Amino acid sequence: MGLNGFTIEKAQQLLDERNGQFELLNFDGVRSKNKTKCRKCGYVWNVSTDSLYRNNTRTNGCPNCLKIDFEEKRKAIERERLKRQEDKPINKRNKRLLNAYKTKELNFFYFLGLLFSNGSFDLNKSRIVLAQNEKNNEILFQLQEIYGTKVYCYGNGVYYIDFVAKELFKEIIEKYGITNNKTYVPCDLSSLSGKELIAFIIGFIDGDGSIGRRTDSKNPKIVIKLHKSWENNLNFMSKKLYNYFDISYFPKSVMVKKNRNSSVEYATVTWGNSKIIAGLYDFILENNLIHLKRKWEKLKESDVNES
Repeated sequence: MGLNGFTIEKAQQLLDERNGQFELLNFDGVRSKNKTKCRKCGYVWNVSTDSLYRNNTRTNGCPNCLKIDFEEKRKAIERERLKRQEDKPINKRNKRLLNAYKTKELNFFYFLGLLFSNGSFDLNKSRIVLAQNEKNNEILFQLQEIYGTKVYCYGNGVYYIDFVAKELFKEIIEKYGITNNKTYVPCDLSSLSGKELIAFIIGFIDGDGSIGRRTDSKNPKIVIKLHKSWENNLNFMSKKLYNYFDISYFPKSVMVKKNRNSSVEYATVTWGNSKIIAGLYDFILENNLIHLKRKWEKLKESDVNES
């Protein structure tokens, strides 16, 4: 392809003879960056016509086709990996999880609370993913020790467990109304009660809650902030907590507010009752429950004064 004397028609003709993939939208010379459209994917960008003509890669020079090609390869590899997992007979890890669920192990309900608050579910693949940053990765290693859920690292300080559990999914999907988008379609917690619910709440706090101190009294408090769709579930957990620890009154503890600089509404609950906080901490110790030690060690017995 020469340097000078080409019209857009001539340049287009040569490109069409080359592979027919590109359409010139303007033309200022073969080595100029001309506005060009990929006929395969519709992507438009500025590129030298000469470089397109000489390109012999599989995607023929379109950066978007290259990106799509890479993503399709990645998805194919992931599909193959998941298929290999699904084809395997139920393994020791899944047996442990399924047995823990059926025998109502408190650590399993803690795990469930952690998943419902901070995990993700892929219903089509019966896949569970739970990620934590380096500061909180201790809980993933505790789960690995109990259930064999292998811990991986992205390499950027994020740790995660990622596994397929078809048998467990069959048991819990309908019971808890699990969806792929639990942020806006909350799970159904109505079947939880007693110790199982308390273990679940502790796991939920470790996933999406914070433990701090009141500004007025410096007494400990627990705060959970979620999308507004979780308002009913937060009310449910609050009422069950007050009942479990025999507290006769129940304050309106769930508030719905708008995010600053946003129209998105969120629901927040604050538990500052010292009997509840001391009770949750004692529950962890008495039942040898796995937990995020970094959070709960803030609640040493000497820090919690009953009122």
